[in-house]
Amino acid sequence: DFISFLTFGLGFAYLDTEIIEFSDSSGFDRAGSPLPNVAEFSGNIFLEGTLPVGASADLFGRVAALHNGEQLADFLTGGFDRPALDSFQRVDLRFGYRQDNGLFVEAYAENLLDAIYTTGKNSVGFGLTGQYVTSPPRVLGLRVRKDF
Repeated sequence: DFISFLTFGLGFAYLDTEIIEFSDSSGFDRAGSPLPNVAEFSGNIFLEGTLPVGASADLFGRVAALHNGEQLADFLTGGFDRPALDSFQRVDLRFGYRQDNGLFVEAYAENLLDAIYTTGKNSVGFGLTGQYVTSPPRVLGLRVRKDF
Protein backbone atom coordinates (compact mmCIF):
# COMPACT_ATOMS: atom_id res chain seq x y z
CA ASP A 1 0.00 0.00 0.00
CA PHE A 2 1.63 3.24 -1.19
CA ILE A 3 0.01 5.40 1.51
CA SER A 4 1.87 3.51 4.24
CA PHE A 5 5.17 4.92 2.91
CA LEU A 6 4.09 8.57 3.29
CA THR A 7 4.62 10.97 6.17
CA PHE A 8 2.64 14.18 6.53
CA GLY A 9 3.67 17.02 8.81
CA LEU A 10 2.16 20.32 9.80
CA GLY A 11 3.48 23.08 12.03
CA PHE A 12 1.92 26.35 13.15
CA ALA A 13 3.11 29.18 15.37
CA TYR A 14 1.29 32.15 16.83
CA LEU A 15 3.30 34.75 18.72
CA ASP A 16 1.45 37.56 20.45
CA THR A 17 4.33 39.90 21.26
CA GLU A 18 4.07 43.33 22.81
CA ILE A 19 6.76 45.62 24.14
CA ILE A 20 5.87 46.41 27.74
CA GLU A 21 8.28 49.25 28.40
CA PHE A 22 10.83 50.80 26.04
CA SER A 23 11.77 54.28 24.88
CA ASP A 24 14.17 54.54 21.96
CA SER A 25 17.19 56.87 21.78
CA SER A 26 15.00 59.77 20.60
CA GLY A 27 12.70 59.34 23.62
CA PHE A 28 9.82 57.91 21.56
CA ASP A 29 7.77 55.50 23.66
CA ARG A 30 7.48 52.07 21.97
CA ALA A 31 5.29 50.49 24.67
CA GLY A 32 2.41 48.49 23.20
CA SER A 33 4.19 47.92 19.90
CA PRO A 34 4.74 44.42 18.50
CA LEU A 35 8.26 43.07 18.65
CA PRO A 36 10.22 43.70 15.43
CA ASN A 37 11.48 40.81 13.26
CA VAL A 38 8.86 38.40 14.64
CA ALA A 39 5.91 37.20 12.58
CA GLU A 40 2.63 36.85 14.44
CA PHE A 41 1.67 33.79 12.34
CA SER A 42 3.95 31.26 10.67
CA GLY A 43 3.69 27.65 9.65
CA ASN A 44 4.85 24.84 7.45
CA ILE A 45 3.50 21.73 5.84
CA PHE A 46 5.27 18.79 4.24
CA LEU A 47 4.68 15.46 2.61
CA GLU A 48 7.50 12.97 2.27
CA GLY A 49 7.74 9.38 1.29
CA THR A 50 10.04 6.45 0.79
CA LEU A 51 9.16 3.59 -1.50
CA PRO A 52 11.26 0.39 -1.51
CA VAL A 53 12.54 -0.65 -4.93
CA GLY A 54 13.75 -4.22 -4.73
CA ALA A 55 15.57 -5.58 -1.70
CA SER A 56 18.33 -2.97 -1.39
CA ALA A 57 17.16 0.39 -2.75
CA ASP A 58 14.42 2.94 -2.42
CA LEU A 59 12.93 6.03 -4.04
CA PHE A 60 12.31 9.02 -1.82
CA GLY A 61 10.79 12.45 -2.10
CA ARG A 62 9.67 15.45 -0.12
CA VAL A 63 7.66 18.57 -0.85
CA ALA A 64 7.53 21.29 1.79
CA ALA A 65 5.83 24.68 1.98
CA LEU A 66 6.55 27.47 4.45
CA HIS A 67 4.48 30.53 5.36
CA ASN A 68 5.90 33.46 7.31
CA GLY A 69 3.47 36.23 8.26
CA GLU A 70 3.98 39.98 8.07
CA GLN A 71 6.47 41.32 10.57
CA LEU A 72 7.94 44.62 11.66
CA ALA A 73 11.31 45.28 10.02
CA ASP A 74 12.70 47.81 12.44
CA PHE A 75 11.97 50.80 14.61
CA LEU A 76 12.49 54.24 13.18
CA THR A 77 13.21 57.16 15.45
CA GLY A 78 10.83 59.97 16.26
CA GLY A 79 7.44 58.41 15.55
CA PHE A 80 7.74 57.67 11.84
CA ASP A 81 5.71 54.79 10.45
CA ARG A 82 7.20 51.43 11.27
CA PRO A 83 8.33 49.56 8.16
CA ALA A 84 6.75 46.13 7.72
CA LEU A 85 8.01 43.10 5.84
CA ASP A 86 5.28 41.42 3.80
CA SER A 87 4.31 37.84 4.48
CA PHE A 88 5.78 35.23 2.16
CA GLN A 89 5.51 31.61 1.14
CA ARG A 90 8.20 29.26 -0.12
CA VAL A 91 8.04 25.77 -1.63
CA ASP A 92 10.92 23.28 -1.75
CA LEU A 93 10.99 19.90 -3.51
CA ARG A 94 13.41 16.99 -3.59
CA PHE A 95 13.29 13.43 -4.86
CA GLY A 96 15.82 10.72 -5.49
CA TYR A 97 17.11 7.19 -5.37
CA ARG A 98 19.42 5.49 -2.88
CA GLN A 99 20.90 2.03 -2.57
CA ASP A 100 22.09 0.20 0.51
CA ASN A 101 25.57 0.00 -1.07
CA GLY A 102 25.97 3.79 -0.61
CA LEU A 103 24.83 5.19 -3.96
CA PHE A 104 22.70 8.32 -3.52
CA VAL A 105 21.18 10.48 -6.28
CA GLU A 106 18.91 13.42 -5.50
CA ALA A 107 17.33 16.17 -7.60
CA TYR A 108 16.10 19.23 -5.74
CA ALA A 109 14.46 22.60 -6.15
CA GLU A 110 14.76 25.27 -3.47
CA ASN A 111 12.28 28.16 -3.69
CA LEU A 112 10.56 26.21 -6.47
CA LEU A 113 8.07 28.97 -7.35
CA ASP A 114 10.86 31.60 -7.40
CA ALA A 115 9.08 33.71 -4.79
CA ILE A 116 10.67 37.09 -4.15
CA TYR A 117 10.42 38.21 -0.55
CA THR A 118 12.28 40.13 2.13
CA THR A 119 13.54 38.14 5.09
CA GLY A 120 14.99 40.91 7.24
CA LYS A 121 16.64 44.28 7.53
CA ASN A 122 20.21 45.03 8.50
CA SER A 123 20.61 48.44 10.12
CA VAL A 124 23.36 50.64 8.78
CA GLY A 125 24.85 53.48 10.80
CA PHE A 126 22.43 54.60 13.46
CA GLY A 127 19.51 52.57 12.14
CA LEU A 128 18.05 55.47 10.15
CA THR A 129 18.71 53.65 6.90
CA GLY A 130 19.12 49.98 6.22
CA GLN A 131 19.75 47.23 3.76
CA TYR A 132 16.99 44.70 3.21
CA VAL A 133 17.85 41.00 2.93
CA THR A 134 15.94 39.38 0.07
CA SER A 135 15.10 35.79 -0.71
CA PRO A 136 17.45 33.46 -2.52
CA PRO A 137 16.48 32.80 -6.14
CA ARG A 138 15.12 29.46 -7.31
CA VAL A 139 17.89 26.87 -7.14
CA LEU A 140 17.71 23.61 -9.10
CA GLY A 141 20.32 21.00 -8.42
CA LEU A 142 21.46 17.43 -8.55
CA ARG A 143 23.45 15.62 -5.86
CA VAL A 144 25.28 12.37 -6.51
CA ARG A 145 27.17 10.64 -3.73
CA LYS A 146 28.78 7.27 -3.19
CA ASP A 147 29.62 6.21 0.36
CA PHE A 148 32.36 3.63 0.86
